[in-house]
Amino acid sequence: MLIGALAALLAPARAAWALDPPAPPREVTVDVDAASIGATYAVSLHDSGVMLGVGGALGPSPLLGRVFATGTHFDPAPPVNLLEIAGVQFFARWDLAPWLRADTGVRLGLFIHGNENYTGGEYGALFVAPGLVWRWLWLGPRVSAGAMVESGHTAGTLTIDYVMARFTKRWN
Repeated sequence: MLIGALAALLAPARAAWALDPPAPPREVTVDVDAASIGATYAVSLHDSGVMLGVGGALGPSPLLGRVFATGTHFDPAPPVNLLEIAGVQFFARWDLAPWLRADTGVRLGLFIHGNENYTGGEYGALFVAPGLVWRWLWLGPRVSAGAMVESGHTAGTLTIDYVMARFTKRWN
């Protein structure tokens, strides 16, 4: 009798739990470049096919790519070797097709400047990273455009990372 009364009291709560919508999809990724590694976390915005997320990376990048810089500090120099060494990113991830996704957002971090001198500074850039997707694997380039500051000198930059591999895990 006590169990029956308890079940009757809990029945409305149990019905309300059954009506709760499922949690939005979430995704964790590990990004691998030639000598850098990163990770991202993203949460879906309902059923829109768009996720919002944050991520970070460590290691010299892009080894399989190039950073082009312009400005009074970089113009007279021989071909410069600029590498991002640490960064964070805030992005929107778009499911464009079952086999195609793209991240767009903002990247901020630190870079080093090699070859003729070994200094560094900060960078900030807008980026797009389209990728061909197959199950848990994503392959594609990343293109960033922004600015970097080194020793008080500001330069416009274009960074092309020719290929990155992304391993994903998505769940609800």
